[in-house]
Amino acid sequence: MINNPYSRGAVLLAVLLLASGCAQVVKDTRPAEELVAERADARWAALIDGQWQQAYDLLTPGYRSATSFDSYRMNLLTRKINWTAAKTTAVTCESSEKCTARVKIDYALVGGLPGVSRVTSSANAEETWLRLDGQWLHLPNKTGR
Repeated sequence: MINNPYSRGAVLLAVLLLASGCAQVVKDTRPAEELVAERADARWAALIDGQWQQAYDLLTPGYRSATSFDSYRMNLLTRKINWTAAKTTAVTCESSEKCTARVKIDYALVGGLPGVSRVTSSANAEETWLRLDGQWLHLPNKTGR
């Protein structure tokens, strides 16, 4: 048993260093297309569920530096469109750092036409995804979506 507080600290430090040295960083070796599809689906799931911070965190640092979270959230909250479902249908990678995801989005337009309270439809969107510091992040188009 170690009674000296300095010795206990040294032992604890040694154990922590040993444990961190044994921990391996596991690199995801799946194809970029699969990784981007997963990230795009996760972002759309966050948007549909109103998890604005999760969706915002999947945007590129450049976009986030130009658009505050509060501005991003208010833009989403003031739209007259409710996204109801989304699914990535295809991903094409132009390089190891840039991919385009094609996403089918189901939505409802609220109060868009006189006498019609709700119109439902679907659309296809193309999204740009960039690999930055090992992570795939979405670069929104000019509408901020």
